[in-house]
Amino acid sequence: MTNDEKEELFKIAKNLRDVLKQLFKPDLFNYASLGNVNPQLHIHLIPRYKEKRIFEGFEFFDKRWGENYAPYEDFKISQELILKIRDKIKENLDSSAIKPK
Repeated sequence: MTNDEKEELFKIAKNLRDVLKQLFKPDLFNYASLGNVNPQLHIHLIPRYKEKRIFEGFEFFDKRWGENYAPYEDFKISQELILKIRDKIKENLDSSAIKPK
C-alpha cells in the first residue's frame, strides 16, 4: 500500500467511524486488518456495545462485550434490515472523503 492509499483508507475509515458514532452510539470500536486468506488488504470496523441498541424496532445486543468480537454467534437479520442500515450509513457519509477514480 502506498502512503496515498493508506491516507485515503484512514480517511474513509474515520468518516465511517464518525457516522457509526453519530447513528448508533457505540461504546468503542474494534479494528481488524486482515489479509491472511486472500492477498488483499481490508479492514473490519466493528462497533461494540455495552448495552442493547434498537434500530428499526430490532434489538441489537453485543453478547461478547468485553471479549474478542470473534467468534460470532449465530446472528441473523433480514436482508431488508441490512439494506436499511446500509442506506442510513450512506445518507450520512461524507462523499468528499472518497477520492473519485
